[in-house]
Amino acid sequence: YIERQRTNSAVCLLAQITDVLFVDEVFMMTRGLFEAADKIMRAYLNVFDKPFGGVQVVCAGDPYQLRAIPEKESFFEAGS
Repeated sequence: YIERQRTNSAVCLLAQITDVLFVDEVFMMTRGLFEAADKIMRAYLNVFDKPFGGVQVVCAGDPYQLRAIPEKESFFEAGS
């Protein structure tokens, strides 16, 4: 999927001009989704030695606003 999307110049351009990635409601994300976003940004930017390809990530959310994700664990509950 990532290789196919890397040929989409509009998506790659958006990734390349991104300085800050804002993630709202981060407590609703699973660990797998958070790791997938990291992998995708690294692939789009061809920067594999830095998290999210070197893009700054700002996470926001209220852990008490909604119930936790009904999976094994959310990203932040895993202690990572």
